[in-house]
Amino acid sequence: KDTDGDGVADSAEGTLTIAGPGFELSGVTWRMTRPPAVDGCAAGPVDQADIDVQIDDKGRPVVTWDGGATGSLGFYVTEPGANLPFGPGQKVTGGKTYWAATAVKFPAGFKGPVTYGVLPEGAVDGTADQGGPTGGATLPKGACVQFGVITTKFEVKLFLRAF
Repeated sequence: KDTDGDGVADSAEGTLTIAGPGFELSGVTWRMTRPPAVDGCAAGPVDQADIDVQIDDKGRPVVTWDGGATGSLGFYVTEPGANLPFGPGQKVTGGKTYWAATAVKFPAGFKGPVTYGVLPEGAVDGTADQGGPTGGATLPKGACVQFGVITTKFEVKLFLRAF
């Protein structure tokens, strides 16, 4: 769909089946949307996504999605507008990665909430693979940051917040 008429797709959706040795996931629905252009930082979920970011007593972001019910294959903290990877070995493009956590086991993933810089059970630090420092970078003060989750249902959930 080209919702703004600029000749570039703004969203796409469909259903697919993923299969491999010993597993089959059928009827997986997916939706991809372009993140909105960020003018300043319009804090909150992008595209009505069920994702929330709170700040703990140590000043670290704590991210929850789907009320903690859905697992994640990847969790990324990036510059706004960065494109998240959709598979193993792929890189974040279009922006800097501050921290990344990736699932140890497919399709199980890991559950939220996730605290920035603290690996949840079932995840490994993937920041170095994305060009950032292992353990995560200090979030830039006053800058807008994008929190992104790729769920085990292959949904992408994004949230913007200034720090």
